[in-house]
Amino acid sequence: MRVVLDTNLILSALLFADGNLAWLRKAWQSKSIRPVISDATKEDLFVSLSYPKFELSVAEQDLLLEDFFPYSEAASISNWMPSHGMFSQVFLAVAHKAKVDALVSVDKNLLALRGSFSPQILTAEGLRKCLQG
Repeated sequence: MRVVLDTNLILSALLFADGNLAWLRKAWQSKSIRPVISDATKEDLFVSLSYPKFELSVAEQDLLLEDFFPYSEAASISNWMPSHGMFSQVFLAVAHKAKVDALVSVDKNLLALRGSFSPQILTAEGLRKCLQG
């Protein structure tokens, strides 16, 4: 299942090995899902991992990214920039352009679009239920 995951979900899965979203990391490792990313979402992940609150060295950041990028697929959304203050639009653009099966998010603005956007927009729990069949 090809999906766009928002940065918060990826961070939670990478940073908290025993957390609520640890299953998400296992899902991409087992190839149950194939995360689709763009240059913009990749950059957002780099920047987010470098936040001081995470206290990660560059080597630690690289190790975490090595457990994500090999399982992901790149999508191009060239010549597209989100409106100021609306980075979440980038996830919509990637999902639409790459024709993924779902956009998975915790962002309330994105979740508010459920039912009016193709592909489907799911919560992490919604994705989990889809994968369980």
